[in-house]
Amino acid sequence: MSAASISFGLLMVLFTILMLRWMLKLKPQVARLGSQRICPSCGLITPRFRTSCIECGKPFTAVAFSTLRK
Repeated sequence: MSAASISFGLLMVLFTILMLRWMLKLKPQVARLGSQRICPSCGLITPRFRTSCIECGKPFTAVAFSTLRK
């Protein structure tokens, strides 16, 4: 093995690691906001961060959530 082939191999490994890290950072916007839920009273699809239903106004008491971002 020559020094050039070792250097080329290390360069390829570094490039692969950097590409994987970049691809893992790319997440869809929906994944960061959380999933949706259905109101048990009226059946409307409501965002996860809401504490009550948009349509009927009934509170979601059994659901614990956090509004802080990571």
